[in-house]
Amino acid sequence: MITGLSQTTAIQMKTTLTPELQQSVHILQLTGTDLLSYLQEQALENPLLELEWSSPSARRSAGSRHAIGPGGGEDDRLGRLPARGETLEQALLSQLRIAGLPADLYRAAAFLVGSLDGAGYLLHPLGELAGCLGADLRQLEDALREVQRLEPAGIGARDLRECLLLQAGRDPQAPLGTADALSEACFPLVARGRWEALARRLGLPPEAVREIARYIRGLQPRPGSLHPGERTHYVVPDAEVRLERGELLIRWNAELTPRLTVQDGYERLGRTDGEAAAYLKSKRRGADWLMRAVEQRYRTLKRVIAAIFEEQPGFWGQGLRGLRPMNLRTIADKLGLHESTVSRAVNGKYVRTCHGTFELKAFFAAVPLAESGGGGGASSLEVKSVIAELVAGENKGRPYSDEKLAQELSKRGLQVARRTVAKYREELHILSSSLRKRVL
Repeated sequence: MITGLSQTTAIQMKTTLTPELQQSVHILQLTGTDLLSYLQEQALENPLLELEWSSPSARRSAGSRHAIGPGGGEDDRLGRLPARGETLEQALLSQLRIAGLPADLYRAAAFLVGSLDGAGYLLHPLGELAGCLGADLRQLEDALREVQRLEPAGIGARDLRECLLLQAGRDPQAPLGTADALSEACFPLVARGRWEALARRLGLPPEAVREIARYIRGLQPRPGSLHPGERTHYVVPDAEVRLERGELLIRWNAELTPRLTVQDGYERLGRTDGEAAAYLKSKRRGADWLMRAVEQRYRTLKRVIAAIFEEQPGFWGQGLRGLRPMNLRTIADKLGLHESTVSRAVNGKYVRTCHGTFELKAFFAAVPLAESGGGGGASSLEVKSVIAELVAGENKGRPYSDEKLAQELSKRGLQVARRTVAKYREELHILSSSLRKRVL
């Protein structure tokens, strides 16, 4: 067998984006405030490029976004924003630092704090977490007890029963017999609201059990939600969309839409030879490309916004509840664009409407129920809205079960499976019927 090197010729085709097209794609996916910052940076780098504002107030407002320190003046809006608050994890770690724990126990407790979900629950088995940390299971159990001593009460629970029990155990005002009611043997009766059976099981009079039931209903099933949480995000709408006499009107936010122009004072230098002329020609070419990319962004975004509201006529009368199922492909096919282009156009873009300010992605959140076992042309948003309305108006002494909610939805022409109702109810943070039941 003879081996050696040889040369072959092959034809290969591949698509590459020019720097100008890459800039166009980048500009399309920028949010309104990010685009403004980008244009101001480009104007600083390109002496031929100027930003013209529709009004002096719009220019002052844009300038205030970059004011630093006390010299920002009266338009320094960022200086007046509240400071970022602690996250739940940061608050718990702060408590651990002053607890005086040994180093290995603190390390395990900090690891558990980082494993909590947004509601404050530890959903992963301790054995699995011990393997990830490389720690002894008993040490992790000790660390969990330290975490469960932190504030707010109920943090670090592994299920709802333990969460409620942790809160009641630290409350000296808890009614006598609450801990017994929250035991593993009795909690199923509490969860189903079978108070008479619970009274027989505990050997307590009905009045005492009703007091326990009222107390348990006042406990917090999601202790992590008591914390302020992550930083509040402030949004600036890119445009205002109105429907007047059946005509859709789109008006861009003047604070985010400066007009790009090219200075004429450098034309004389551009006629000369040498490095100055080459430099100015390069900057002029860059300014032209930038202006075309920005104009293309506005044209694409305007087409996408118009198509969205044409596909969602029910929004004007009912708000988000009136949305019908729609995805990116619907708009892409309507406009002859690629789905990725539509995705870039709607991501991070907000519009102000008569029903409030919404991100454009919110209009694509209406998932057809047929995809999850339901039927009809209803959307998940519509069903969630009706579920919330039914729960708000129910008899608190006899709240609707998931099955009853499904029946009530069916009466309104919304065919939804019971398991889907349960899923949406949990996403709305609505308790089960047994826990919503009001004890009189």
